[in-house]
Amino acid sequence: RPRLSAGLYRMHCPIVPTQNYLRVLREAKDEDQPCNLNIYHSKLVVRPGDPLTTLTVPHGKVHFDIFPDTMSEWIFWIHDDMDEQDIFYLPRNERGSFLTAFEVLDHRTFQLLFKDEIDSIIYDAVSQMKVYDHDE
Repeated sequence: RPRLSAGLYRMHCPIVPTQNYLRVLREAKDEDQPCNLNIYHSKLVVRPGDPLTTLTVPHGKVHFDIFPDTMSEWIFWIHDDMDEQDIFYLPRNERGSFLTAFEVLDHRTFQLLFKDEIDSIIYDAVSQMKVYDHDE
């Protein structure tokens, strides 16, 4: 995986409300050892109005240990920091590659593991969606 450049990044999950920050203080040097960063899902979940957490690493060689310690489905994304409007409404050709919810739901393994729950997963997700005016 490529090194992260110095700067502020958004740690984000499109499924559950995890909106937090990762700050990389400087560019990584060849002689730098990877920083180990333990990411516990339960520590990153935020509710509306909660302050966002900023995790800081000294340089961009980062080894992430991910601990999905909740019952929630969870995807861990790191991308450049931008506001919610930009994150959710970037034109498709400007977005990085990502897996869509449809691709996940349609995947054979997901179908095998969650075949009896798919309808309720979709209903729960859709019923919690907010509608935004793109002009706001």
